Amino acid sequence: MDYHWILPFEPTPFDWKKKGDHWLSQLSHIASEVLGADSHVNLDTEGIEGHLQIEATAVTAGVAMDARLLIELRDGEKPQFFLVGNSDAPNPEDSSRWVELANRAKTAMSRPRQHFKWMAAIGQVPGMIPSSVIRLNAASKVSSLRISPSGKRLAEVRPCPGSISAWRPSAFNPIIVRGKSEGHDWWAAQKTAAIELNKLAGILSIAWGTCIGIRELPVPLELGQLEIPDTIPWISDAAVTNHRAQAGEHDRAVSMPDWAQAGWQILGKRNKVHAALSIYMEGERLEGEHPSLSLVAFVSSIETIALEIFRIDESEKIAETFREVLKLAVGSQRAEKISFAYTRRSRTVHAGRLHGNEFMRGQFSIEFTAPPNEEFWWILHLMHDAARRLLLRVLRGEVSAEKFRRGEVSEPDDAARLPIVGSARFTG
Repeated sequence: MDYHWILPFEPTPFDWKKKGDHWLSQLSHIASEVLGADSHVNLDTEGIEGHLQIEATAVTAGVAMDARLLIELRDGEKPQFFLVGNSDAPNPEDSSRWVELANRAKTAMSRPRQHFKWMAAIGQVPGMIPSSVIRLNAASKVSSLRISPSGKRLAEVRPCPGSISAWRPSAFNPIIVRGKSEGHDWWAAQKTAAIELNKLAGILSIAWGTCIGIRELPVPLELGQLEIPDTIPWISDAAVTNHRAQAGEHDRAVSMPDWAQAGWQILGKRNKVHAALSIYMEGERLEGEHPSLSLVAFVSSIETIALEIFRIDESEKIAETFREVLKLAVGSQRAEKISFAYTRRSRTVHAGRLHGNEFMRGQFSIEFTAPPNEEFWWILHLMHDAARRLLLRVLRGEVSAEKFRRGEVSEPDDAARLPIVGSARFTG
């Protein structure tokens, strides 16, 4: 960033590390009060790690003020503020405006946080092996979130690894989520909204046995209602005509689980459970194309619950407690048969070993009866099932450290593996 002139600038002091983002966001809000209704502040950044420059430009009716605010940020140092410009000399009136903007932005930080109503959409995320399409059968509520069917069914496609021209069609029924979040501006409130949406998606993924993701990011209602299109604009009709013709006649109806509110509260109070659910969701997203890392995620999810129950932080005991907690998910008999998956996980984590079909990229192979590396395929799916079962029990309130210490946690009566129902279609 080159300028014709640079002047030191000293705003009223505040804790930049804690409140810098808040102060910057207030600059734009205050601009309309100081400079006029059609005014705002644009922010541009430039630099490398450890040295960042932020340039704030005030704009009124589409015209930028020559005097700009430059903030120099260096690791371990207090931020430095400058007024900069490219005119022949600074305009004292512009400098006065920046002083007022900076000081009033600091004052505005003490204002109460705003409440933002928003809408978003969640839904199934297509995987390597498609699961049955789910359809929410009724509106419901979890915490402050209101969930309702969108009434739309969208066909989509995903590329086949190793092929430019082949694709896999799938479909999903978007679910509308309405909520309200607090923040000093929408960008701060959006972070809260995203966290709540991911918690909801995790709960529903566990309940319904399919990967649920955010399909449309939260948008504030002040910008208008979220409209779900009848078709995904960038997908041609030719790619999904046959799939769309099924019209949802075989969709699986689902409803909000009766334990959803209790599970939401558990996630809010028990950080390790929240972490276990988050890494489980990563395992689901990775399963099709990065199966070895997916196994690491599912094992890590179970380990995280083990750490909460046994309250240990010693690596040499984690494997042992993993096997104990695995019994709470699938029972002793099945746990004994699949606990060796921990060794596969360790070979990936500590020795970079890949066990699945990662080495087959570029080879277009269709094997309906025997997937690549069939043994590992079943290890992965059995561990996926175990992690889901454990989280299901935890979110229902059946498993906790307190109940375990009181001897109130028993192994499940029926630990038969949940069936994996899917189909594969290759087009191109």
